[in-house]
Amino acid sequence: MNRIAKVIRLHPNQPLLPLKLRIANQYYYLRERLRGIPLPPTTMMNLVTGNYIAQWYVDSGARAAQSVRETIEKSHFSMSGITAILDFGCGCGRVLRHWKPIAQRVQLHGTDYNSELTYWARKTVPFAQIMQNNLAPPLAYADNTFDLIYALSTFTHWTVELQKRWIREFTRILKPQGFLLLTTHGDYYLNALTPDEQKLYQAGHPIVRYDEQVGTNTCGAFHPYQYVTTELRQDLIVEQFYPRSALGNPWQDIFLLRKPA
Repeated sequence: MNRIAKVIRLHPNQPLLPLKLRIANQYYYLRERLRGIPLPPTTMMNLVTGNYIAQWYVDSGARAAQSVRETIEKSHFSMSGITAILDFGCGCGRVLRHWKPIAQRVQLHGTDYNSELTYWARKTVPFAQIMQNNLAPPLAYADNTFDLIYALSTFTHWTVELQKRWIREFTRILKPQGFLLLTTHGDYYLNALTPDEQKLYQAGHPIVRYDEQVGTNTCGAFHPYQYVTTELRQDLIVEQFYPRSALGNPWQDIFLLRKPA
């Protein structure tokens, strides 16, 4: 087995993928290793993206980082003043890997609930400080630590109670005037709901399915605009709302919230 193939099959539960996909994956494993940001096993990719395609893992992570940058900039703020970033729900570093160019001037942090994913994040994005969090707060960061926290497709898998607890925790660790960027299942997903759920959603009530499996991809939460902007945000200010604009998590909405001065 050659060196690249060893990297691809490093995880003990790695499936035998179709030949065409293995060849395509090998190209990306080699390319990213030469760039100094090795890829995790495709089993890890599948946990965070739902497939074993290395190209999608790399490209979707790049699009997600692009979404974060563009959201800040088109909201008439600047990334230049941001010196500490937290990727909450960082997985194995799908998005964090694309912040390497700013790692010398920005403190990069990531945290995730899954210990196996954080293990691989430490291996593949060594320029970021990686921690493991529990399903519920608190986090091990001091008050007023971060200029920017982004939580991509995390609120989409929590109960309403847990969503509100995490909003309070993010508010605590944000610096005054710091940003929280979060993504949600919004109006685009309305047809996925039952008629009764649609009525509740359209009346401004959040919908949570399979809440007994909170924190997993099975648990699905759906967020009306009214709920986020009047109840979920709590003490945070709603700066902007961009429907269906989460490029790395299509077709989720983006909310940009800000902590008061």
